[in-house]
Amino acid sequence: MSSQTVSLISILLALAAVCVAAWQVRAGARGTQKQNSLPVVSEVFIQWRSPDFSAALQRLLKLTEDELSCECFEVLSADRRRDAYEVCYFFDYLGALIVFEIIDEDIILAVMANRLMQVWIAMRQLIANERSFRLRTYSENTPPGFLIYYEHLVKRTVDLGGKDAAEKLRRRREVLRLAPNDMPSENPDQGAAREILAFGNAVKNRRVVLGLSITDLAHRAGMTADEIERIEDGGTQLDIALLRRLAAALDADVRLMARGDLGSMCFEAHTA
Repeated sequence: MSSQTVSLISILLALAAVCVAAWQVRAGARGTQKQNSLPVVSEVFIQWRSPDFSAALQRLLKLTEDELSCECFEVLSADRRRDAYEVCYFFDYLGALIVFEIIDEDIILAVMANRLMQVWIAMRQLIANERSFRLRTYSENTPPGFLIYYEHLVKRTVDLGGKDAAEKLRRRREVLRLAPNDMPSENPDQGAAREILAFGNAVKNRRVVLGLSITDLAHRAGMTADEIERIEDGGTQLDIALLRRLAAALDADVRLMARGDLGSMCFEAHTA
């Protein structure tokens, strides 16, 4: 084998080693980036699912035409102004996190695309008015731009299909959905177990309404506290005699509904 051939093979091997090393570095960097983004994503979803944020978002979607056409955010009432800043800046911060590749765009848009579009469509005139107000009143040295990263999110959502963006992202990520026939039919044992749980739930609800302790109800029904507690926990087989006994102790009639959830049975006070 000539020295030129050996040299060429050596070069190719060296190039291959460099490529592998580069791939490993990039893979490691991506892994580190994902690991570092997890706390951020967690905090985002805690805020997104919080009752306070949900309430603020709902109130924002119910602003009147007069409120939505006012000169700027500051003209809104204190409560609605707080809602507007909280929701809009939340989406703006998300946009910034995505633009600077702190979190993955698909995660946010697959979950929040519909809501962020709803808010933007409802608020766009007020956002435009706020931008004009800032241009007129802020110092010339103030950097321009209000909710520009939120606007980026909206544009990305539109580019991905608008109202269909979230569904397209879920399909792209191969999120599985149940077909109508995928769920197995309920077997008799499962139905019986749910009825026992409904029975225990009904007993507890009526006892609480009457202000009785477990011991009080046990005394009324001629049973032990452990027996009542077991019934409420769904650990006692249901029969007619037990139903009648507890109905008498609870001063109530038994009502059964056709649906099969925990509310399918209840004890109702005797009608006059």
